[in-house]
Amino acid sequence: MRPARGLLVSLPTRLEGIISSGGVFSFMFKGLWQQRKDKLEVPEDSDTMFRWGPLFLYKPMARIWAAHAKVPLHFLSGGHDLLIYPTESRLSFDAVPGAATWTLWPDGRHAEFMALKHPHDFAAWVRDCMDWTGTGKQINPFGVPH
Repeated sequence: MRPARGLLVSLPTRLEGIISSGGVFSFMFKGLWQQRKDKLEVPEDSDTMFRWGPLFLYKPMARIWAAHAKVPLHFLSGGHDLLIYPTESRLSFDAVPGAATWTLWPDGRHAEFMALKHPHDFAAWVRDCMDWTGTGKQINPFGVPH
């Protein structure tokens, strides 16, 4: 069974890009101060190994993968994401030669924040992506989630 599309939330270009942007450092620093209560906090926000696993193991370069995708890709980036800056996801979006959308959630943080703190808006974005039949590349075609 082959997927009909790809939904990519808070997608880094590559691990080195996160480190050089400073995102991983601000993310870890934030995790050190987890004791302060933030009404918008999501526990996964401070887990620096939630996805990447051991730091020095191979990680695929998203731009290369995106450039060879055979299905439409949908990117979602949080404007306040401290780990994956929107510019990282945008580099992969720009590499897609075919159909793709890129949505910036202006007050969004990292992936879990958008999914867990705004489940209805996040589900609406997923539905819009699944229903999308456009061609080419579009920026914010589904409106902007809040």
